[in-house]
Amino acid sequence: MWRFFSWMLTLVLLGVFVTSAAIAAGERQPDASPLPAFGYDRCDGFPCYLGMVPGLISWTDANERIAGFQQGDTTYQPLKLTRFTMPNAGGFLISNTPDLTLTEVALSPRGYTGEFPTLRDLLLFYGTPCSVYTEQFQTHVTLIRLIYPHLTVDFPHETERLTWERRPDYINIKRAQDNLCELTEGLQPWRGTTLYWRYRQP
Repeated sequence: MWRFFSWMLTLVLLGVFVTSAAIAAGERQPDASPLPAFGYDRCDGFPCYLGMVPGLISWTDANERIAGFQQGDTTYQPLKLTRFTMPNAGGFLISNTPDLTLTEVALSPRGYTGEFPTLRDLLLFYGTPCSVYTEQFQTHVTLIRLIYPHLTVDFPHETERLTWERRPDYINIKRAQDNLCELTEGLQPWRGTTLYWRYRQP
C-alpha cells in the first residue's frame, strides 16, 4: 500500500514540475507571438515599437531608432514629424511637446501584406480593448477604433464585419502618461468579432 501511495505522490510531483517548467518556458519565449517580429512589444509595461515608448523617450533618441529606414522630416512649429518606411510598414513619429519628447508612433501596412498584425495577433498580445469608438456616415459605420490604455487600433469599413484576420489601417502608440481608458464619452464596450452595425447599438 505504501508503495502505491509513494508512486502516486511521485507522479503528482512530476506533473507539477513538468507543468511549472512549461509555464516558465512559455514566459521566457514571448516571440511565440508574431508581434515582436514586427517590432511591437511591451517595454516596462507599456506598448512600444522598436523599444520606443512615447512620453518616455526623447525625440532625438526616437529618430536614432529608425535611422536605418527611409525617412522624411517635417516641422510645423511646435509639431515635429518624421515619416519612415520599412519593409512591412510605413509610419511616422510625432512630437508636439516643448521638451521634445516623442508623443506618438503611428504605423500602417504597406499594401496589406501578410507581415502586418491582424486583429487576432493584437488581441492575443495586448488583450481585449477597454472600449471602442466608431465613426459613421449616415447609417453606415465607417471606422472602428479599438482603445487600450496607451494604444489605439483603427479598422476601416472595407467589409460589414470585424473578423480575426482583419488588418488595421493604423496602429497608434500613445504617451505613457495618458490613460485612454479613462475616456468614456461616446464610446462603446468591446463586443468582439461581429458585424459593424452592432457597434452602433447603445
